[in-house]
Amino acid sequence: MCQYQPLIAILAVLFVAPVKLHAQDEPLQWSAFVHKKYAPRKASHEDVNRAQMLAIDAALQWLSKHQDDDGRWDCDGFMKHDAADSEICNGPGNATHDVGVTGLALLTFLASNHTLRAGVYSDNVTMAVRWLKNQQSPNGRIGLNAHYDFLYDHAIATLAVVEAYGLSEDKSLRQCAQKALNYLEVHRNPKAAWRYHPRDGDNDVSVTTWCAAAYAAGMDFQLVVPKDAATYITKYLDSVTDPTGRHGYSGLGESSSRKPGAHSKRFPIGPCETMTAVGWFCRFLLGKSIETDPAMQPAADLIINKPPAFVEVSTDYYYWYYGSLAMFQVGGMHWNTWSKQLRGALLPVQRVDANFAGSWDPVSVWGEDGGRLYSTAAATLALQAEFRYARLSALLPLPDDGIFRPANTDWRKMRYGKFQGRLDAAARNNNLTEDQRRAIDIARATLATKVERALDEIVRAKADKDYFTASNRLAQIEDQFRRLPPAKAARDLRGEWQRDPLVKREIAAKKQLESIKKKAKPGRKGQAGLRKQLEKFIRKHGQTAAGKEATRMVAKLR
Repeated sequence: MCQYQPLIAILAVLFVAPVKLHAQDEPLQWSAFVHKKYAPRKASHEDVNRAQMLAIDAALQWLSKHQDDDGRWDCDGFMKHDAADSEICNGPGNATHDVGVTGLALLTFLASNHTLRAGVYSDNVTMAVRWLKNQQSPNGRIGLNAHYDFLYDHAIATLAVVEAYGLSEDKSLRQCAQKALNYLEVHRNPKAAWRYHPRDGDNDVSVTTWCAAAYAAGMDFQLVVPKDAATYITKYLDSVTDPTGRHGYSGLGESSSRKPGAHSKRFPIGPCETMTAVGWFCRFLLGKSIETDPAMQPAADLIINKPPAFVEVSTDYYYWYYGSLAMFQVGGMHWNTWSKQLRGALLPVQRVDANFAGSWDPVSVWGEDGGRLYSTAAATLALQAEFRYARLSALLPLPDDGIFRPANTDWRKMRYGKFQGRLDAAARNNNLTEDQRRAIDIARATLATKVERALDEIVRAKADKDYFTASNRLAQIEDQFRRLPPAKAARDLRGEWQRDPLVKREIAAKKQLESIKKKAKPGRKGQAGLRKQLEKFIRKHGQTAAGKEATRMVAKLR
């Protein structure tokens, strides 16, 4: 990631003049890896379930028919586009979410490779992007901050604009996309993540993942993204994840959000693993994998044990969207089981009648907020999950044939030191073609990025004095990057910590606190017992980082 630097706000005529799109100069060019990552959007999808593809096509047709002439999707007024001789669509949403719903709808078109430059729905994409640009304030925020959860809308719109910029390779969108990302960073809590209000110390997994998705896309398309964000977001995710892999909403063990009263009774928490799916995919966006992050395999197992089912208490298009993104990356039986269940839940209930044809009824957890537009966009995105990104575990830095196959094997196993040795050996071959030499150069650049990020990670771990959580990661870096600079840097830092008595004390205290948290029992009696253990722990380790964490836990228990 590039170092974040706040940009000077540039006043523009966004509200008084049409926005020019489609720059006339040459389109931008991204790295070979980025092209591979987003390649599924351009594939023919002949091997995808035919009924699924027909459902996606019908949904895009419905969305295209219900877009306003100015490019917006109107949450509570979309039905004005319905034919008067048939039943008018019901399911209005909250008008305050027009920006977010327009972003979601735009993402569905981008997922099927309709961009500013190509696709039968390119006009819809162009109108939507123009409208979102016209909603951007000089400070970068897309939309108004007139409601408490406006950051959801801004983050979704930011992701959509960044994707539209990158997938269309259109320079005219760069400033809008960059300013939107800058606003997210101004909003993020220092050394942490996001929630509804800027830098108020409150974080939650749901908002954070939309923001992280925008950052990941920004990094892919060479926009300026803060270098340290991934480290702090990961630390926050770790703080809300229990040993089973379950991710809390804003704290350890905390359930997904529900409105009080009838909403929470209609949609109880139990049938879904929404935050676990959201958190899993956030980790993936931050570059983690099942091989490198111990929380991801147990989390994946929790998710697959609660697959989609169209039953009132468990209908949650939001969960199904993030669950689909996560299970596709896991692959294997997890994806096969999930995708079959998803089709079984969504396809039979897609409307096929007159004005409703192609849409989904707003009967899921958040249907009353986003209405029919949100429900249709979210359900469509769930069905499009396998087109959004390639399965990254299968992506390789070199052509997977002949001379490069051993090097790709090392890459798959994250043996980056050996990978460089293979590259050096291959480069000495006098019979290489120009394409093969070019492939080696690209692979070296990809490896150099890995090396740079690992070194940055070590520097931040040292600066943050992240003794407990970083020790295992340092050992992993040392093993992965043998003979490369990160291996020595990781080894030196581990040795430095192992010789420091204060660090030993911090690590011992943290281990003891983790044991206390793991053994905590649910219920009122369990909370009382936990409080006693924590208070005893604080008396002994109060001056350590773990002691301060225990103090905060006790305050919340009261």
